[in-house]
Amino acid sequence: MGLFDFFKRKTQDVAATVESKAIINVEEVLQEEEVLQEEEEEVLQEEQPKKKSQLND
Repeated sequence: MGLFDFFKRKTQDVAATVESKAIINVEEVLQEEEVLQEEEEEVLQEEQPKKKSQLND
């Protein structure tokens, strides 16, 4: 194995590591976004009855 092959393999290893970390980060962001959407829906559902009761007052 020559020096070129060594660096080529190391570069591929680093690229694979960076790619896997990027995928993990994207998945984490998507999960956080999903949680935020669920929380937003809950807040909107809680606010709807309040608005209706305010309209009735």
